[in-house]
Amino acid sequence: MIKILITAMLFLSLPETPASLQRKAIEEHKNIVVYFCGSDWCTICHHFKNRVLNDTAVDALLQKNFIFYTADFPQRKKLPGDVVKTNEALAEKLNGEGTFPKLVVTDENYSIKAVVPTDASAEKALEILNNSIK
Repeated sequence: MIKILITAMLFLSLPETPASLQRKAIEEHKNIVVYFCGSDWCTICHHFKNRVLNDTAVDALLQKNFIFYTADFPQRKKLPGDVVKTNEALAEKLNGEGTFPKLVVTDENYSIKAVVPTDASAEKALEILNNSIK
């Protein structure tokens, strides 16, 4: 029993990877949403987060209907190497132009289904996300 518990705890604490996000999306029959931001330098990212992602309805929709991941690219804060690797791999697939903030909806194969515009209201984001539910 203890061995199972320790194994479960280790599994739960493993960092996300593009493959693990993909696995979750397939297992849960959900699309993936990746939020690209610069948490400690991007003012527009803070405004977008406060206006859209912190909206109760948007947050609930993301948590219930999508595999949600924040790909953060801070300039002052140091992230663990595995997190940096995941964020860079996702950026290469989904945000090659390096736009911040960027909220991207993909299927389990990382094919882009929708992008929520930076200037979107919470209502517009809800409309786009609702149309992207699997």
